[in-house]
Amino acid sequence: MEPNDFPKEAVGKAGGILISDTINGDQVVFLGKSNIPKRANEYEGFGGKWEPQDITTLHTALREMIEEFFNLKTSTEFINQLALNIVNTNIIIKRVELHGMSYLINLAGLELIFLQLVNVSPELAKWKTPENKFNYLQYMEERVVTEMASNGLNEIQSIHVCKLSDIRNRVYDLRWFTSRIIYEMLVKK
Repeated sequence: MEPNDFPKEAVGKAGGILISDTINGDQVVFLGKSNIPKRANEYEGFGGKWEPQDITTLHTALREMIEEFFNLKTSTEFINQLALNIVNTNIIIKRVELHGMSYLINLAGLELIFLQLVNVSPELAKWKTPENKFNYLQYMEERVVTEMASNGLNEIQSIHVCKLSDIRNRVYDLRWFTSRIIYEMLVKK
């Protein structure tokens, strides 16, 4: 797999995933509450720095999102295949370049990632419904990290569904980058 398999993606830069959808008539954003002591009480999207095994920014974004949202490490081969599947299924709603590349997905995109993860991380199957869906509300309720952040894991203490209107009214203490990405992807016309 080569970068030219992903012509819209950058190489060697940071990558992140922003998850947003409409639930009960409200536009919402999924944000993680930081578990990093110097960023305690801050909310952020899911993403981070490029690593040498990342072919493109999409690979970086997926690897970081899985590490932060699901608190899991996966193989490079899994990330490569997932990136290819995502490019071929068009679940990316929008891309924004800002110190790397950020990708907007909705709940259908999150579900696609989850269902593929269950195949390599069977411990996640307890959040798979009989209808083959991701029970994200139960997952978020049960997923609370108390261990110290280390080696890319335990960086997000808990995950929250935040109304975009509350974000705009500054109910949440957002990291600067997260605030800017939300503006670029969801607010700016």
